[in-house]
Amino acid sequence: MTRLAGTIGLVLTLALITNPNAGCVSNSEINDIAEGYVKLALKVGQYIPDYIDAYNGPEEWKPPVLGPESSGVFPYKSLSLEAEGLINSLSPLREGPLNQSQAMRASYLAGQLNSLRAMLEIRNGKKMTFDEESRALYGVVAPEADGQIYDSILKEMDRLLPGSGSLADRNKLYRSQFEIPRDKIDTLMKLAIAECRRRTSRFIDLPDSESFDVELVSGNSWGAYNWYKGNLHSLIQIETDLPVYAGNIIGLAAHEGYPGHHVSNILLDKNYVQDSGWVEFTIYILFSPQSVLEEGMAEYGIDLVFPPEDQAAFLKTVIFPVAGLDSSKAEEYLGLSKLRQKLGPREITTARLYLDGILPRESAIDSLRYYHLITVEEAKSCLDFYDKYRSYIITYHIGKSLLNKYIAGNGGDENDPQKKWELYLHLKLGLPNPADLQD
Repeated sequence: MTRLAGTIGLVLTLALITNPNAGCVSNSEINDIAEGYVKLALKVGQYIPDYIDAYNGPEEWKPPVLGPESSGVFPYKSLSLEAEGLINSLSPLREGPLNQSQAMRASYLAGQLNSLRAMLEIRNGKKMTFDEESRALYGVVAPEADGQIYDSILKEMDRLLPGSGSLADRNKLYRSQFEIPRDKIDTLMKLAIAECRRRTSRFIDLPDSESFDVELVSGNSWGAYNWYKGNLHSLIQIETDLPVYAGNIIGLAAHEGYPGHHVSNILLDKNYVQDSGWVEFTIYILFSPQSVLEEGMAEYGIDLVFPPEDQAAFLKTVIFPVAGLDSSKAEEYLGLSKLRQKLGPREITTARLYLDGILPRESAIDSLRYYHLITVEEAKSCLDFYDKYRSYIITYHIGKSLLNKYIAGNGGDENDPQKKWELYLHLKLGLPNPADLQD
C-alpha cells in the first residue's frame, strides 16, 4: 500500500520558502515574530504551571530561573506589552501578499499569540466563564449537549449490562473482570504501541531515528501523557493509581504514540524545525488552539489506525491472552466499551457547570457517575483534572468532532482509508485554526 511521505503538503511550501519572489513579505519578518513568540512563551511559563508542554529550542533562549524575590511577582504589564507588540507586528503582515507557507505560519502565530494574551489576563485575575475561557484560549466553544442522545445510550447500556442496581455499579462490576494486572501494563503497552507503529508506517513515512520510552507513574490527575523530549524522542507515561482496563491499551498506544501525539511531535520537529527552521514549532503551549487539533487528532487516530474490527481481533489474540483474561469475552467487552465511549462529550456539560460554580463538587461527582458510569474515585480524578486544567477538557471532544467533520466532508470514509489518512496528515501538518474548522 502507498505510504504518505511525512512531508506531504510541504513540497510546494518548501519551494516557496526558497523562492524570494513568491511573496512580498520577507521570511525574516515572520522569523523575528516567531522568535519573539517563543521567548515570550518561555517567560510566561515561569509563572503558569504546565503552560509549556514541550520545548526543544535553543537552550540560551530560556530565561534565568526566577529567584525567591521575584517568583511571587507576576509582571503582567511588561509581558502584556510584549505580547501586544508581537501581535501588532504580525497584523499588517497578514494583510500583505503571503505565499502558502507564510500564510500558514502567520495564521498559526496569530492564534497562539492571541491565546497567550488571554492567558496573561486570566493569570492577572480576569474572571471568565467556562465558555469565555475556552474561546479565549482555544478559539472554540463547545455546543450544548443534546440530553436525549445520552439518555438513549444509557438505556442501551442498561439493557446490555448484566446484574441489578445502578448502572455505574453494574459497569464497575462488569469492567472489574477486564482490569490489567499492574505487572502486565508495561508489556502490553509496548506490544500495542509497536502494532500501532507498524500500522501507521503503512501510511506515514516516519523518520528513521524516531523513538519513545514507556514509564509507569502514579499521583497524577491524567491517565497518560506524552512528553516530547526533542530529537524525535518521546516519553510516554501511564498513570497506574486507577485501574487500567484491557480496552484502554489500544487507545492509549494510539493516542499517546502512533498516530497521535508522538507522531505529531516528530513530524513537526522534523519538517518544520529541522528542515525548515521555523522556530515557533520548538515550543508547545498546552493551553492554546494547537491543543484542540493535537488532542482531536490523537483521539481520531485511535479508530483510524485500529478500526473496531481489528481492535476486537487484537484484544482477543494478544491483549487478553497476555493479560490472562478470558478471550471469549473480548468482542462483547469491546462493544460495551465503544458504546460507553459515546457518552464522552457529555463530560463537557459537567465540567462547565462545575467550573462555573453552578454544580457543587458532590453533585458533579454524581453527574459523572450517572452519565459516564464511573466509580467515585474516577469521578474525583476527573474533577481534579478540571480543577487543574479547567476548560482544556473541550480539546478532546471538540477536537475529535472537528476532525470527523473535516475528513468526512472532504471524501474520507470507511471505503477509502487512504483518503482518510491523507486528510488526517494534511491537518497534522497544516495546523489550521480550529475556529475555521468549527464554523
